[in-house]
Amino acid sequence: MKVYKRLKKEVIEKKIAPKILKFFYSLVEAPIKVGIISYYYPYEKPSTSGVGIHVYNLANTLAKFGAEVHVFTHGEVEDIKNIKIDGKKIILHLLNGHNKRGNKYPSTIIEKRLKYVDFENRVLNEFILENSKRSFSIIHTHGWLTTSAFRIKYLLKIPWIHTVHALERKRVELMSNEEKELIIITSWVEDTIKYADKIIVVSNSLRKELLKEFDIDKNSIEVIPNGVRLDYFKPKRKNEKRQLKILSITRFSKEKGISLFPKIIDRILLKNNKLKFILVAPETKTPSLEKIQKKFNYLVKKYKGRFQWVSHPLNIKKIAKLYQESDIYIQPSKYESFGLCILEAMASGNVIIASNTGGIPDVVNKSGILIVPNAKVFIKEISKLINNKDKIKRLSELSILRSYKFSWDKIGKRTLSLYKEVINHK
Repeated sequence: MKVYKRLKKEVIEKKIAPKILKFFYSLVEAPIKVGIISYYYPYEKPSTSGVGIHVYNLANTLAKFGAEVHVFTHGEVEDIKNIKIDGKKIILHLLNGHNKRGNKYPSTIIEKRLKYVDFENRVLNEFILENSKRSFSIIHTHGWLTTSAFRIKYLLKIPWIHTVHALERKRVELMSNEEKELIIITSWVEDTIKYADKIIVVSNSLRKELLKEFDIDKNSIEVIPNGVRLDYFKPKRKNEKRQLKILSITRFSKEKGISLFPKIIDRILLKNNKLKFILVAPETKTPSLEKIQKKFNYLVKKYKGRFQWVSHPLNIKKIAKLYQESDIYIQPSKYESFGLCILEAMASGNVIIASNTGGIPDVVNKSGILIVPNAKVFIKEISKLINNKDKIKRLSELSILRSYKFSWDKIGKRTLSLYKEVINHK
């Protein structure tokens, strides 16, 4: 009997007890499991989407801090990828499948909207499958595609945080004619964000817009700005005798002030034959914007060697090099919720001349020149600045110092802290 008791005790202590403890510790020490939903994510190909770049950097930072990060995003080939970041993992769920039959649609805008619908449905299916393996701690959506998260929250009882990068309904006046026709669908989808447990906005101006447009408790809104990769975007000492360079990185959109660029570029280069202007603006297939592309092609020929139009997306290394080689960065946006390219240019030591609109003042503050989005005003301010080397040097230094406030480590910690707050509350 004594032998039996002793053996029983040993079995419990050596075999059963460790298993129980192991199970207990696995629950206690299990990393927070985050499900990020974003149609855009720069995997393998460069992205012109500020949302995609934000999500990429957020996922990397969360993984660095120990979270298990699942990114549900659009992929050209449907697949699941495991990417190790600092010993941790980011799992990319690449979702595709729309229009495999090669159907034709009335416009590229309609085709794009249908791709979004298909993507949301695929997210729901993939998310449920992954959640069955180990429950997600939280969902975090980006952009305006939120119907899958809305359903997940109520069907699976998982807390939901949404980051508003811009309000689609506020952009309607600056949209192309093709996009305006479908704004009713966009607004309908966007209405679901008011059901999120917490809403992150990237600027104070966006917070004001949100409160004006939606019936939302102001305490449910958190301002957490975009971050910048200070390891990539950093200043480089320039030869003061070289040709002065002006840079702008944008997309073909009325809200970005794309229609102002031809006049600004033409007048500035006409008056100053030692200047060089580089514009990164990937081509568009939107008919109402194709006239502007023709103007750029004309200016390339007119100012051969002094105006360079990069009409395709660039990877992060090439973008960083362009910032480092430039002196002045301009952004004549008519609507801008934050201004990520402005922040990257600041970190690289560029002097900023940008519109005093939306979230841009939150980013630039007093480290740059903020003006109305008007071609004549931009031409005047650029002309004044290029003849004032002392001001260029002083504002460049202020830009660099200001950018340090937006490091991804700081932004990542604030985001992770908000996750835990919402999870604990639930």
